[in-house]
Amino acid sequence: MKRCTVCGEKFIPNSNRQKYCSDCKKKVLKEQRDKARDKYYRKKFGNNEK
Repeated sequence: MKRCTVCGEKFIPNSNRQKYCSDCKKKVLKEQRDKARDKYYRKKFGNNEK
């Protein structure tokens, strides 16, 4: 059993590297994906926010 690093809930990991429970995984991965996408677009097109 491991504890989720976001909510602290105990869960059974599917792999040794898993850090998040299934409920938090969706939110955390979306945040990480959005952050990486924003960084890519800012680098490629510049920071042209109004």
